[in-house]
This record gives sequence, structure tokens and C-alpha cells, in this order.
Amino acid sequence: MNTIGLEYGKWLGSMEWNYLATVRPHYRLSANGSDRMMSNLIKNIDRVFFALERDRDCNMNHAHVMLKTNKKLNRDGLAKALGLNNKSVGYFDSVLSSLAVSNYCTKHISRAFSHHNFF
Repeated sequence: MNTIGLEYGKWLGSMEWNYLATVRPHYRLSANGSDRMMSNLIKNIDRVFFALERDRDCNMNHAHVMLKTNKKLNRDGLAKALGLNNKSVGYFDSVLSSLAVSNYCTKHISRAFSHHNFF
């Protein structure tokens, strides 16, 4: 059991989140590269949390991204803000339960291959 991820998920779940997205560019995301990419979002979005996860079937990875904003946002707008092709944002939807999405996004925190950050 990932106790650190569960506790981090509870803490993040106490915050309000508007959107959840899964970002999977055509290249492997590094920890530094993903931090730079996500820090660009904070210019137009109030709060961002993301967690990198390794894909099961290959040597690639993806990021689960939780967003809090007072502005309307869509898949294309998020992709543009990240500097990515809109096909790189595979999942994008409104959040119904902040606790549920927080627990989902933090499930691999503390594992050797994971990386996360909060802006």
C-alpha cells in the first residue's frame, strides 16, 4: 500500500479542482521538462498539480493533471497552453469529486519512476 500517496491524495482532495486531464505527448516526459511545461500553465490557471506515471506497455510515460481555474477551459486550450498538439491531451473533463481524482492522480507517488509537482 502506498501510504504517502494516500495521504497526499487526501490533502489534495480537500482542495477544489475544476478539471482533470491526461497528457501524453509523442515523446517521453522528463521530470524537468514536465515541470517547465506545467509551470507555463500557472500564468492563466490558479492551481496545478500533476503526477507523471510510466505507461504499462512501453518505455513512455504520461501525466495526470488537476487544474483549478475560474475561467472556462477545454482540451484545445489546455494543449495550446502546454505548447502541445491537441492530440496529446487524451482525456479532459470536469471534476465531479476532488477527492476521487486526487487519489487517482497520487496512486504512484513515492515509487522510483514517479514525479509530481504542485504549482
